[in-house]
Amino acid sequence: MPRTEYSTYTETELVAFLKQKDRAVFDYLYNNYSAAIFSIINKIVKDYHTSEDTLQDVFVKIWNKIDQYETSKGTLYTWMMNIAVNAAIDTIRSKGDTMKRKCQSNDHLSTIPAQPAKRAEAIGLAGLLLKLKPEHQTIMKMVYFQGYTTLEVAYLLDVPCSTIKTRVKRSLSLLRLCYA
Repeated sequence: MPRTEYSTYTETELVAFLKQKDRAVFDYLYNNYSAAIFSIINKIVKDYHTSEDTLQDVFVKIWNKIDQYETSKGTLYTWMMNIAVNAAIDTIRSKGDTMKRKCQSNDHLSTIPAQPAKRAEAIGLAGLLLKLKPEHQTIMKMVYFQGYTTLEVAYLLDVPCSTIKTRVKRSLSLLRLCYA
């Protein structure tokens, strides 16, 4: 069957050509399935650029592992989606592990570099933070003094993002009362 850019393939033909490492068919596969796969990856990863990178990794895996695909175990689309979901989860895990390695100990949180005019000690915030629970102190130092986002703190501390946001809000309320 002559292939053109407007060709359509049955799943059997698609798999057969992919197993022969046919580049044109792989391009067809990417053009027709990448949007759906990206959508699933982006729902898991929640970062557009990281999702794009993961999508590329998924298609490299599809290209390299097409010989492992078995029609008896499911459709090609399902197989590709399983690869995408696993890659997205791996991406999140590796991103979280990288952040955890950067902040293995919380000892560095007490040595916060600041310009003299903005030093926490100058307005008494360092002392006020001591009135918070230790887990709240850590979160507040990470968010307000080190510039982490609440999502990054959630990954680092392995706590849901909503919990981090709640703790920040409660801490700010308590600090307002103490400071006034």
